[in-house]
Amino acid sequence: MLTAHECARLTRTELTGIVSSLFFDGHILAAVQIANAVLGLLRRPEQRQLVTEHPGVRGHAGEELLRWSPLITLGMPRLARVALEVGGRRVAPGQVASVAFACRGHHQFQAHT
Repeated sequence: MLTAHECARLTRTELTGIVSSLFFDGHILAAVQIANAVLGLLRRPEQRQLVTEHPGVRGHAGEELLRWSPLITLGMPRLARVALEVGGRRVAPGQVASVAFACRGHHQFQAHT
């Protein structure tokens, strides 16, 4: 982040905002996300059994649990410095944009033996 700031890709305000968020909120979000993941596996015993019996799916399972139950549904607003296209939408310089982290359904883990 400091390198991005030094290369003028992050303003001082953006840098302090991100660092503050990580410092003050990061641990709380992680703790709640872990609790939600455990709850998801408790509600889906067949998925819990699959993760327990097939260590190869654990990495995918972790990513899927984070995607399935996001704590943050809207990313930090960003100010576009250049014209760009994101998800088929044009963003003009000076325009503020945020990313929406939408859940598109729950996928089951698959064991590959």
